[in-house]
Amino acid sequence: MELLSQEIQYSREQRDDESLGSDDGDVILPKQSMQARQKQDVQRTRWNSSEVVRSDEQALRCVIIEACVGAGETVGQAAARALEEAILHEGADTVAAFIAEPVMGVGGVIVPPDDYFPLVRAICDQYEILFIADEVITGFGRTGEWFALKHWGVKPDLLSFAKAITSGYAQLGGIQLSDEIRETMESAADSEAWMHGYTYSGHAMACAVGLKNLEIMEKENYPACAKELGKRLLDGLKTLKEFPFVGDVRGLGLVCGVEIVSDKETKAADPAMATRIFKAAQSRGLRTRPLGNVLAFAPPLMINEEEVDEIVKRLGAAMDGIN
Repeated sequence: MELLSQEIQYSREQRDDESLGSDDGDVILPKQSMQARQKQDVQRTRWNSSEVVRSDEQALRCVIIEACVGAGETVGQAAARALEEAILHEGADTVAAFIAEPVMGVGGVIVPPDDYFPLVRAICDQYEILFIADEVITGFGRTGEWFALKHWGVKPDLLSFAKAITSGYAQLGGIQLSDEIRETMESAADSEAWMHGYTYSGHAMACAVGLKNLEIMEKENYPACAKELGKRLLDGLKTLKEFPFVGDVRGLGLVCGVEIVSDKETKAADPAMATRIFKAAQSRGLRTRPLGNVLAFAPPLMINEEEVDEIVKRLGAAMDGIN
């Protein structure tokens, strides 16, 4: 595929109808249209259903994306291309928004390639599609930044948040809007406005808890703690890759996943083994969350080094008991 092969240096001032870009500038993006690119004779590895060996839906999607990566193309570029092709297939005028978790949580703790979200931002800009970030899991320090998209210098048009704004002590969620959307809403005629509300919107108790929680998080600099201790946790969990059933270890900040497989070569998912490890770890006082064949870890941001090491130690002991 030719995505990114014909490069342009993007800046806000130089933007035109054919170029793509991001708020930060300096993003190298294709100038040629998708229709023209589709005419190129591109050699790709084709996906054969008989070659799919992982049983879970998330793994199947990964196999499809990886198998469709073109020559000289990264996985992030291939995934962004798939988005652009879907938009063009449906018709850009029929697509209102693109929504994604910066790090997929329940889907198996999937950390995106570094080039993926900057390309997605650029594609959304090109086709005038809103970019919605679901930061309910990743927001407020979990990944080592206040919001996960900051890792890639990307600003969404809308951002949803909840949970961590109060550390779960009270029910509170919300949506952040870009200035452009806010101004559009405020200037809309009454006939174009959609009035709605929720009974407990702006609940004083929940907002008070949220404000105090954010005050503590800022004072203790919990995002920085998540970044530092998340690296320690990830490095520790990677030492468990010596086990024959650990196919992958991944994470960002204090959200990590250990993928359990029946074959390291094929990466065939083994949710039954994951469940066995989960139960063995629980019997040792360690609670994780099984997500299909992935064991997810998202400890409190106030965790210390000794406790991080204890997670790795007890998980290793659980795996030893099974192995």
